[in-house]
Amino acid sequence: MANADDFKALADDMAKAYKDRTGRISSIKAETHGLMRQAKEEDKTRAKAVDDLQADTQKMIGGFHRDSKARAADNAKMMAGFRRDDKARAEEVDELQAETQTMVNAFRREHHATAAAWRGLVATMATTRAPRVPTAMVEAKGKRRRRRKKRGG
Repeated sequence: MANADDFKALADDMAKAYKDRTGRISSIKAETHGLMRQAKEEDKTRAKAVDDLQADTQKMIGGFHRDSKARAADNAKMMAGFRRDDKARAEEVDELQAETQTMVNAFRREHHATAAAWRGLVATMATTRAPRVPTAMVEAKGKRRRRRKKRGG
């Protein structure tokens, strides 16, 4: 009977092992279904977050386009102001050039008048001093010095 008891114990162990395996498989199955439900919920949450981010991005892009139009209008106004100021500066430069040319012409006229007056003064001085020659110069012209000869050469 020992064999019968051994067979019975073996059959009981096999039945117990079967129950353990089916219980383990059932728990794995339940755990897997739970993980799948959780993953589906996370997918829905992520999909909603993606939709929200896409909507926000579209709003930002629309804002950039609106701001871009406003910036372009501001730039056009600024450039028009620059052109207007450039024309004003060009007129100022023309006026300054004309004034400078007038000043230079006046200086040249005054310079020519001063030079003519100076030449007249020099001529007058030359005519008034011409007859007078200092006597020391006349005497110095009459005397001639002898030059020494260089030695050795």
